Amino acid sequence: MDVTAYVEAFEITRGRQHPTDRFEAGTATVVLDNRDRRFDPTHTGSPYYPNVVPRRRIRLRATHGTTRALFTGYVETWPQDTREVGNATVTITCTDGFLFFTKVGLTYDAFPYHDQSLRADQAMAWILDHCGWPALDRDLHTGVFTVALDADVSSVPLQLLQDLAAADGGSVYMTADGRLRFVGYNTLFDAPYATSRGSFGDGAGEIPYRAALPIYDEQHLWNQVVVQATGLQNPVQTAGDPPPEEETKAQVDDATSQARYFLSQLSLSLPLLSLQDAQQLAMAYLAQYKEPRLYVGTLEHEWSGLDDVMDQMLDRELLDRITVTRRPMGGGSPMTGDYHIERVHHRFEATGIWETTWDLAPVPQGDPLTPGELVAAAATFSLRETLYFGETIERPAVV
Repeated sequence: MDVTAYVEAFEITRGRQHPTDRFEAGTATVVLDNRDRRFDPTHTGSPYYPNVVPRRRIRLRATHGTTRALFTGYVETWPQDTREVGNATVTITCTDGFLFFTKVGLTYDAFPYHDQSLRADQAMAWILDHCGWPALDRDLHTGVFTVALDADVSSVPLQLLQDLAAADGGSVYMTADGRLRFVGYNTLFDAPYATSRGSFGDGAGEIPYRAALPIYDEQHLWNQVVVQATGLQNPVQTAGDPPPEEETKAQVDDATSQARYFLSQLSLSLPLLSLQDAQQLAMAYLAQYKEPRLYVGTLEHEWSGLDDVMDQMLDRELLDRITVTRRPMGGGSPMTGDYHIERVHHRFEATGIWETTWDLAPVPQGDPLTPGELVAAAATFSLRETLYFGETIERPAVV
């Protein structure tokens, strides 16, 4: 049912702070006019009775020329507020589809389940099939690396999905229209993520913004990256014992950065099956984060009557690529860069306020990943692979 006429305000937050973080569950709060008790679950005269219940499906959409999805999820609470004399509201809180993946379990007739032959997207499809997620509500891009899928009756689907996505250097999140989307590291180098969807600035032909806030700090400075390939420790498909933990890790360092900023380590444990793949991921992260970067971390917009601004506020999705130019107030060279949108926040009030804020991160540097490829690096790491027949191949350290 359409309850637009009763919406007084809403806020939506979807995304994460930084590319090395996992996407959080998207949330929404919606203030509804409840003076006629239509959103009171005890009121049998409500046109929605008896469906005013927790976990009711909800969609928030906006129409500006065309209709766009802003949020899809489930209502968690229906709190009644009558503190203001002559007024009554309900401020519902909602969570996106990640709620489903934390509440349901996997169904399979022969747990534990182990598979070491799948890419990340294929392993995710198995999880979605076995927790009842509809095929039409999936958008799984092709992964790069072969991963270890280990599931049992107590596995939490969301945790498995996030681990598998991270093993491909990628992410999993819920889209505004309610689909579970997997985007791998290499996906960002392909269309549509490799193409800027809008150019923002205060110059001719650029889409205006309210504020562009730069970031330059040490919060995401890492000059030593350690990636542990935990899939190598599962002996299910090998006749021999798994290798020691220290022989499943790839470590890369940047001595110049460490000398300048002192040691700062990023450590990841991922269900990879190849130390070469772990090393590639480590090198990719080291290239991104060994030096602090000055970039626009937040871009703010507000509804000002300009159609192109509003279209961008409504159209942009997580990980969309945009171009931002910031010209310093005191003069000097403009700061221009391409960014991916990491977080979206909408704030609406029926009095006429609409604000949209994006948290941004620079697009990845370097090249796409290649499975099984050993990358030359100014770092020391050891390689050890345990074959299905229990035979162990030892390779010397590569410097």
